[in-house]
Amino acid sequence: MEIGIIVVKESLDKYKEIIYDLVYEFKLDLIFFIINLDSIYLENVTFSGIKVDIEGANDGIYELPSHIFNLSAEKRKYKMNKLRKLNAVDGISLFNSHNRLDQISVFEILKLSSKTRKYVTNIEKRIDECNSDNIYLKRKLVDELDIMSPSGNLLYTDVKRKMIRKIVKVNCFLYDNSASNDTIKDVSRDIVRFLRRFYPSIILFTINFAITVNNELLIMTVGGYNQFDIRNTLLKIVSFMHMKGRENFEMG
Repeated sequence: MEIGIIVVKESLDKYKEIIYDLVYEFKLDLIFFIINLDSIYLENVTFSGIKVDIEGANDGIYELPSHIFNLSAEKRKYKMNKLRKLNAVDGISLFNSHNRLDQISVFEILKLSSKTRKYVTNIEKRIDECNSDNIYLKRKLVDELDIMSPSGNLLYTDVKRKMIRKIVKVNCFLYDNSASNDTIKDVSRDIVRFLRRFYPSIILFTINFAITVNNELLIMTVGGYNQFDIRNTLLKIVSFMHMKGRENFEMG
């Protein structure tokens, strides 16, 4: 079985090392191809990249595999266009064809579900309560995650000090995730199940939650893959590829 992984150029060596360690550790009978978008030749459905299997890692020119997972977060227009063209190639299933989701659209979608609506409206209410003259609607370089409003504005860190007790990042693959908190786990599952109706190509989501000082759970941002927990993500991809009935999730 062959699996393609699209990554940014700067991460090629990192993924090569992690993937080979996994293949060797678990004796995986799989062939991974590590791909950078700039090295894909759509005219003949090939690419210049790295092949990793139990025998080792080798650079070369290879045919594109039939199952490709996009683990990049490209935002440049020409690369997004290339992903769209790749997604249209017959015989190729491209998962997470885009990983940057418009937060306004995501929040509006989540309001449509009775299971997720309150976690969105709560953050809007809190932002309104904190919206005073001493709060700047601009990006602030801080060590923690910034709070993003539904309008896309990033709020000053004072808001965090007033309302946020803890930030939790959750990596959700299909309907499963690794969150230990039952409430977060349930909400994450509800979010992924609902959003996949609108984003069918995305099987991996990264969700940022905030827990307030009053123990309210708020959805902060929702996106595709963002290089969070690479090893666990790759293992879940392997499980997905071996999953019985995975054809139900394939696009193309």
